[in-house]
Amino acid sequence: MKRTTLAVLAAVAFTMAMAVPAAAQKSSIGIGAGLTMPMGDYGDADKMGFHFGAGAKFGLGSAPISLRIEGSYSTTSHDGVDGKFNIMGGMASLVYPIQTAGSLKPYALFGVGYFNVKETDSDVSESGVGFGGGLGVNFAMSSTNLFVEARYVTSKAADVNFGRVPLTVGVSFPLGAK
Repeated sequence: MKRTTLAVLAAVAFTMAMAVPAAAQKSSIGIGAGLTMPMGDYGDADKMGFHFGAGAKFGLGSAPISLRIEGSYSTTSHDGVDGKFNIMGGMASLVYPIQTAGSLKPYALFGVGYFNVKETDSDVSESGVGFGGGLGVNFAMSSTNLFVEARYVTSKAADVNFGRVPLTVGVSFPLGAK
C-alpha cells in the first residue's frame, strides 16, 4: 500500500510540475447516480448494482487542479444467494482538467477515501481505506454542468478486495459569482 500511495503522490506532483497554470478553478457542488460494476472476487459474488452520491469541488488558487470531496452509497445484490453488500464512504480526490476548446471539458481524477462495507444477510460490517481514479467529461450548459465519469475504486474489508467501477451521470452547480 505504501508503494501505491507513493506512486499516486509522484503522479500528482509530476502533473502539477508539467501543467501550464490554468485560470483559477471555480467551486461547485454536485450530485450523481449510476451503475456499479463489481470487479474481481467481488464481481464473482455480486451482480451489477447502483450508487448515488454528492460532493463539492474547490479550486486551488491558480493551480491547474482542484480538490473534490464527496460522499457515496452503493449497493449490489449477491449472485445466486440472498443478501447484498452496501458500501458507504467518502473520498478526497484531485481533479485535473484536460485543456480543450468548446463546451466538452474532459478531466482525470485520483483520490483516497474511507469506506464501510456491510453485508446485509449476516450484518457483518468493516471499514477501511480505499483508492480510486478515473476519467470524466463535463458538458457545459447555461448555469449547470452535466458530467459523465467512470472510475475504478477499491477498498478492502474482511480480506476481500471490493474493486468496483462506478459509472456516474450527474449535474454540478457553480458556487459564488461568475
